[in-house]
Amino acid sequence: MILRVKNYGWSEDGSYYGAEVYGGEDVKGDLVIPSAVDGVAVKKIGCYAFENNDSLTSVTIPPDMEYIHDLAFGRCHNLKTVTLPKMRGAIGGSAFADCSSLKNISLPEGLKEIGDRTFQNCTSLEHIVIPKSVRGVGDFTFENCTSLKSIVFLGNTEVSTTALIGCSALESVDLPPSPVCKRLPSIKAPDTLKRVSVAAGGYHASDWEDWLHYLFYVNPNLRELILPADAEIGHNNELILPPHCRVIRI
Repeated sequence: MILRVKNYGWSEDGSYYGAEVYGGEDVKGDLVIPSAVDGVAVKKIGCYAFENNDSLTSVTIPPDMEYIHDLAFGRCHNLKTVTLPKMRGAIGGSAFADCSSLKNISLPEGLKEIGDRTFQNCTSLEHIVIPKSVRGVGDFTFENCTSLKSIVFLGNTEVSTTALIGCSALESVDLPPSPVCKRLPSIKAPDTLKRVSVAAGGYHASDWEDWLHYLFYVNPNLRELILPADAEIGHNNELILPPHCRVIRI
């Protein structure tokens, strides 16, 4: 395997000296990106590094990656699995966009940002967990992920209102306490959604009550709302639901 190094340099905070890698001519099959090249730690994967490489089937990325640049793996149509053991930075816009075979990717704790359209048109992706460390999920991040059935938010992530557009198979969303819920009234959720679960924590009913009302009354498929025992919603702690819905307190 041949990897090209475009840049060597210090990080913005001066804490490390690292390399930015790009794909070589014979990169195919199961790619394991080394943790160092010529004795210098690999910290970034460059823009368009492996774009349009239909020979890639899996990628293992070394720990402590600082940045996966825009379109780094865009349109790698046969890429099925991505292993990310640990990150300390961000995944750029469209980094995995149009990876139509991508089914398995575990986003690691330490990841801080997920860019615009990062997983757009990943039509085989079925489940995703957003780590607690992620501060933001960009515009159209999961647009047209037509096999995505569940998404779990572990932390107080700011989610773009367009992040879930076109997720026509989405059935289940697990949410942390606010402030992620503050933007829920404007997030466009598909009408396939059947289950919403909200984690225990400090609640402000006004942050997300409107969204819950919208889901229950507009979405004919939503059947189940799972809430912690101490969550207070609605007048006198009662959320008025249509007959087909139920609340489970845990």
